[in-house]
Amino acid sequence: MRKNIKALTLVEIVVSVIIMAFIMLGLTNLFITGKRYIVHNRARMAGGEIGRLFLDPLQMSVRQSESVSGAQDGWNQVNNTLTAGTKYCDSLGNIPQIPGCPSPEQRTLGAIVYNAKYTITADSPIANLKRVKLDVNWTEPAP
Repeated sequence: MRKNIKALTLVEIVVSVIIMAFIMLGLTNLFITGKRYIVHNRARMAGGEIGRLFLDPLQMSVRQSESVSGAQDGWNQVNNTLTAGTKYCDSLGNIPQIPGCPSPEQRTLGAIVYNAKYTITADSPIANLKRVKLDVNWTEPAP
């Protein structure tokens, strides 16, 4: 008489557990990478939105008049924020700070503090037009 026993052997169980472990390891890595990608892109999008906070104070410094002797609002006047050069929202040594920059509390989102660097040049082919390049920087927290 022949017995018909249908069961899994120990070797089959160990092999299936190892295969499941590899699958779970791959899925875990995929989820961790996806989370990092999402956090990074959220910070990038927030940086773009917060960039507006850094540009808003500069609007009051836009001048329409040329630098005329005795004029108080010309482009090249010392009190004009948009004089050419590099400026930061946080004072760094002898580099001037842009007046009217948002406070660190206003430029903090989550645990990320955003900083700005302005590069102002007068290299435009149009007279009395200045170019402002804004670099928004931040340090993302470790996941």
